[in-house]
Amino acid sequence: MKWKLYASCVFAGLLLSACSDDSSSLRFTPDPSPEVPGDETVEFRAGGVDLLAVKQEIEVTALDGLQTSRTVEAIKGIPYAHAERFEHSQVLPMTSLAALSQPVDATKFGDVCPQPETELPNSEACLNLNIWRPSGTSASDSLPVYVYIHGGSFEVGSGQAADIIPDVVVAQSILDTDKGERSSPFIAVTFNYRLGLLGSLWIDDSGDTKGGNFGIGDQKRALQWVNEYIKYFGGNPDDVTVFGQGAGATSISVLQQTPDPALDTLGEDDVAGVYFHKAIMQSLPFGLPFRSYELAERGSVSVEDALAELFPDRELSELTIAELLELQAKVKSELTGRLFGLPDGLIEELVSDVLDGIDAGDDMAVIGARLALKYGADIAGIEPRAKMLAFAPYLESHSECIREGILGCREYADYLGYHVSEQAIDSDLKVPSVVGFNSDDSNSYTAAFKIPFVINLEIAGANLLDIIMSLLGSAVLPAGIDDFIPYSDDSINIPVYAILSSIIHLDHTSALDLQDFTPVNDDTNLAGVTENMSKFNALNNELIFKCAARDYVQRNADNGLATLYHFDYQASFNTNVVDDSFFGTLGNLSCFGGKPCNKAEVPFIFNRLYNERGTEIVPSEKDKDLMKTVSRLWFSEALFQDYIYNSTTDNVLMVRNVTVDAQEQGEVATVNDWESSVNAGVDPDAMAGICEAIY
Repeated sequence: MKWKLYASCVFAGLLLSACSDDSSSLRFTPDPSPEVPGDETVEFRAGGVDLLAVKQEIEVTALDGLQTSRTVEAIKGIPYAHAERFEHSQVLPMTSLAALSQPVDATKFGDVCPQPETELPNSEACLNLNIWRPSGTSASDSLPVYVYIHGGSFEVGSGQAADIIPDVVVAQSILDTDKGERSSPFIAVTFNYRLGLLGSLWIDDSGDTKGGNFGIGDQKRALQWVNEYIKYFGGNPDDVTVFGQGAGATSISVLQQTPDPALDTLGEDDVAGVYFHKAIMQSLPFGLPFRSYELAERGSVSVEDALAELFPDRELSELTIAELLELQAKVKSELTGRLFGLPDGLIEELVSDVLDGIDAGDDMAVIGARLALKYGADIAGIEPRAKMLAFAPYLESHSECIREGILGCREYADYLGYHVSEQAIDSDLKVPSVVGFNSDDSNSYTAAFKIPFVINLEIAGANLLDIIMSLLGSAVLPAGIDDFIPYSDDSINIPVYAILSSIIHLDHTSALDLQDFTPVNDDTNLAGVTENMSKFNALNNELIFKCAARDYVQRNADNGLATLYHFDYQASFNTNVVDDSFFGTLGNLSCFGGKPCNKAEVPFIFNRLYNERGTEIVPSEKDKDLMKTVSRLWFSEALFQDYIYNSTTDNVLMVRNVTVDAQEQGEVATVNDWESSVNAGVDPDAMAGICEAIY
């Protein structure tokens, strides 16, 4: 592992200015130190069912520094719904628990949903939820409820990951209530939902189905269960806040859409404002659209082809979980490979056109406009950004020809879709919502694209890509790695940054003409590669997260429902891990040193000193102080009332590093004129703000 880390640091860390040859300068996550759960059990009755829960003393620290503890009950593995494979789930009533042996053992987590490379027990009987509440809570207490929807790119994750267990924040709410700093404690809920192909598989729809976004349907059933039964556990079904990160945040935007009323006759799937009343969306990649109905349909053909190749004469419904995950991996590789499936010869032609433009002295705005005119239809047709999240929900709304004529279709029918009827960026808020991003959110999303950046780099006469591939070996590199690199002619300096950006962001190629993002033409040296990678990261952070989120909030600002935050705090610890996943390791290396990358805010929200694998993290006192503040703000009414976005003032809630009396500390504060004061560029056209210049 050590040589793998060192090789990866050579490849990614130096190029991204993220690694150091002095390991003492980084605070790595220490060796695993798994938590020891409390072994005290408590029996209670809820909704006519006797249950056993775990009772734990949780250490907490007051804002004034006083260290104490409060007792929390954890009720785990409660089944909330049942589903057959590739069918929508149905909520399970509390009475289904009554059929089990009493008392029902709710002291252990249930199975997680099937996903790649998990060591946790997993099965398709995974639709279960977990509840944390103050010890001794009764049904009459009617406490506020917070429901967390986990992230993981719709491929991995669960409601039992160690970094998102809400025991500490629930215990804090008890302490703060005792001290008169809040009106009441709260209850927290996490749950699982189906992932990968099991969670999103295209279904032929002529306006008469609920589509194939099964994972979204699962989430609605979990919220329905909370709405119907949380009162028995002491929660208030009329005061529910949903919050989530990444895929969880994306899901929450979908949960605020309105299903086709012709199909949702009972109104059980129009959940915003009914099953939840406030929302927090952390690091929602608004710049990555959902797959279109047509792309999802083409993807289903890939599924059928992979099934015929891997498991001939078998049906999807007959595959084991292991077989289904093998098929899923193949489908994903085909979906994203060869630069997202550009037609044969087009990549080489596009490269040639970019090179010709550079040789002619054209600026990138001119080259980009030329590429958009020539290749716009081809690139739009493959939907490259949508493929970056291969198993995210697909857009169910579409048009179909219902009457053909001699010269083509004479009549179209427009189908609204059910769960997913519009892109997240185009949807409207229905409940008060907090939306935000981290400064370096996109680093992990774009890890796979960083391999080609070293194609031109030579050190001591040798091509670095060849060196790294030789060091890492084929066992580490993903299959089909050559598809990312269309050329092997060392005499050609391939403008990788310009090409990738033109494909991924064809609608924003003019950004490459700004000094902030203009490519360095000579990237045969380390300085050139480093600068281009840095600009590539910056461009993706702006277009996928920052500017897209700000645009979304601005469009929803008039109704007074939106708050915008920016997490810009660089911690002294690192939550990312180095493992056998080459792309994962590459993305994580670029976030070492406490950078505010994707999920960097999670330890501060849950105030939990673990990463998602259950390994301890080592925060400084400065970090701990900020954790105490952020984790309390996140679960307060003030978050929704005190920071409402106003387009005129461009006010953003920021979490950042500041220096006070020569001492560095964390700060939570409103920053007005965010675009011009925080997000200003160096190019004259971007000095008033990058978003206004490129978005």
